[in-house]
Amino acid sequence: MAWLIEDQKRPAAPIRSLPYTEPERSSWALAIDNDYLALGGKDQDYTYGFNFTYTGRSAKDGWLSLDAPLGWLDSALGFEHLSPVGVSKHSREAGLFGFTPSEIEVVQPQYGDRPYAGLVYLANSRERLDIRNRVAWKSTLTVGVLGLDLVGDVQNESHAILGSTPARGWDNQISDGGELTARYTVAR
Repeated sequence: MAWLIEDQKRPAAPIRSLPYTEPERSSWALAIDNDYLALGGKDQDYTYGFNFTYTGRSAKDGWLSLDAPLGWLDSALGFEHLSPVGVSKHSREAGLFGFTPSEIEVVQPQYGDRPYAGLVYLANSRERLDIRNRVAWKSTLTVGVLGLDLVGDVQNESHAILGSTPARGWDNQISDGGELTARYTVAR
């Protein structure tokens, strides 16, 4: 047991393990991807995406936070206790991603090639760093909608601004019109 001497007039008091409180500091990041930036022209049919990530205490408790259902999943699946001591971070992310077949000027479905696919999503993550045991755990819950017109509209609007070929097959995208989807991940 460790002892802390607060001053010369008081007896030593034991140091207690206090739960870590996330500091008031916060940060944000904006990521923008485009297949134009892929090295060697190998984009694996990934077209573009962007996301905004906020890290800080209000990512846990703020508006549209998925932290409560993420915590429930962590607990229900036995991951809540994995790093009880150490640093905890919370983040929230919103974004969209688009995938297209290789020939974007073709209107009809292109069997044998990747279909058009768009995802608009929100995600919350919890990251726990256990310094004593030198291990980090991260769990993430993502909830999104596949098949919204927004993804194709953003691509075609940017192509119009840049003078590029429009992507004509977005009406053939997976789950055209919208379909709810979710993903839960745990990483060590």
